[in-house]
Amino acid sequence: MAKTTAIPNTKPDYPRGVTFEEVWAGIKERKIQGAIAGAIFGQEEKKAVIEAGLFVIEQSGDTMKIKVPQDFVPREF
Repeated sequence: MAKTTAIPNTKPDYPRGVTFEEVWAGIKERKIQGAIAGAIFGQEEKKAVIEAGLFVIEQSGDTMKIKVPQDFVPREF
């Protein structure tokens, strides 16, 4: 299992400098929504993820739950 930390205001690194547009060039007609999952999130991290338009998926007992405000509008790529 890999352990990582969500850092606000950062952009993902794609392998070998590949851009998001290049990765998804074959399926441009589709809309994609994103999420970040983790066992423990601080309030600052949750806020940054939600403000970025991504779903927050958190551990809840033996399962995972999507936790976003009721007025949340997911970002589409």
